[in-house]
Amino acid sequence: MDPVPFVNVMLLGLFFALFNSQFLLPPGIPIALPAEKSEYIVPERVSAVVTILPPMTGADASEGSVLFGGDVMKQGAVKQALESFLKDHPSKDPVLLVKMDARASISQLVKVSDAARMSGFASVQIAAEELTGDDKGLGASPQNP
Repeated sequence: MDPVPFVNVMLLGLFFALFNSQFLLPPGIPIALPAEKSEYIVPERVSAVVTILPPMTGADASEGSVLFGGDVMKQGAVKQALESFLKDHPSKDPVLLVKMDARASISQLVKVSDAARMSGFASVQIAAEELTGDDKGLGASPQNP
């Protein structure tokens, strides 16, 4: 009885087990979903709207930009702008609507959501475009329409 085929089968099994397993599970973002299934969006008073712009190329690519109150600003300045907005427009449970381009990154959304939470907003609603086949190959460069 030759042990070589048995060793080959065991090695193949070991490789499949190693390559199909996930040794490190990345942490996820908890999202509270509504308890009931609804076919419509529940209207809620929105206090402010922030638009996350697609990532830029070049030197300013490390920090994204947002549009808030008609002004384009860096993401680092969003917290201060939201705090001053809440001072000028006090509300019991302020809601922030975050509009996203299809090419905006999830890290941009997380940074804006954290700034909203630290500023005093009660909740954040997300309105995002779906990435279509035409958008998949596009970069954020101005020569692409």
